[in-house]
Amino acid sequence: MAYALKAAVEAAGSSEGTAIRDALQTLPPTDYLTGPIAWSDICHNAQGRDMRVVEYQNGKGKFLQLIRPSKIAQVDPGNPCEAVPTS
Repeated sequence: MAYALKAAVEAAGSSEGTAIRDALQTLPPTDYLTGPIAWSDICHNAQGRDMRVVEYQNGKGKFLQLIRPSKIAQVDPGNPCEAVPTS
């Protein structure tokens, strides 16, 4: 995320929040440490990255697997994120 933030601040020429948000939406998909990530101007979050599944028992985490969601689940009626492909 730090690399993406740096790129967005440089692209925006500003450290102001809305300028960074707008710049993130225009960055090309980039291969970061967690894999290729692009941001959507519809959904306003990172798209296309692997997610880690971690199981916690007795306060200890255990890595299970990496998954790459094929779509964003609908969490409320009319959710714009559901229509955005993640890869």
